[in-house]
Amino acid sequence: MQKKIEEEVKLASVSDAEELRRLVYSPNMEVVSALMLNRNLTEELAVIIAKRKNVDSKILEVLAKDVRWKGSYPLKLAICKNPRAPIKTALELLKHIRIFDLSDLSRDHYIPINLKKKIEIDIIGRILSLPAGIKKTLAKRVAGDIMMRLLQEEDEEVLSICLNSPYLTEGHLYKVISSPKCTRQLIERILSNQKWSYRYDLKFALMRNEFTPLSEVEELLKGLKTKEIKVLYTDPRVSEDAKPLIENELRSRETS
Repeated sequence: MQKKIEEEVKLASVSDAEELRRLVYSPNMEVVSALMLNRNLTEELAVIIAKRKNVDSKILEVLAKDVRWKGSYPLKLAICKNPRAPIKTALELLKHIRIFDLSDLSRDHYIPINLKKKIEIDIIGRILSLPAGIKKTLAKRVAGDIMMRLLQEEDEEVLSICLNSPYLTEGHLYKVISSPKCTRQLIERILSNQKWSYRYDLKFALMRNEFTPLSEVEELLKGLKTKEIKVLYTDPRVSEDAKPLIENELRSRETS
């Protein structure tokens, strides 16, 4: 067995591209390491190695530093996508990754959490200066904190895309509605969106938002429990204009 490995290591260091195509899938990391020294190793084969989820992290680090593929975008992206990539190496490569690829990485459950956080911070920092078209495309691909940031935009198309995204959760939307950065446009969009306007917890949040019209407050009250309406009546975040409507609703429930 050891002799066979030694033979494959030797082959890996001197073979041509055709033989290397077989060796890049070797389960033995000594063989794969030997491939790094072979001048016949192509960018295509290097990318195959970088995509392997069982490759040693040191090999990914070597690939990232190899001058032969300094300008290889596919290799940089493959390394960033690999959960075995050293954090320091991946962070260094992130600055070369295009924003839509970053958005896909931000939703990748296999990427380490601290790397994902860095990606989210990077994208959020760019949003203000992005053209409207890119924001719309981004809204279709992101989730979490990036989605919450896009929901603060005033562009109605961006808001509509976000609200219809399969990646938007009720919890994130609740946080945005409850945030001082919430916009009037978002509240209007939520109230006209059947998917979200009937969610019980969101009704509670909408009642507290200053941009919720009084005509909508009356409708929202009908779908809330009496004990929660009483809580809202004493909640300082609920507008004073809404208090008479809450009082009327409570009174009507007492007499019915």
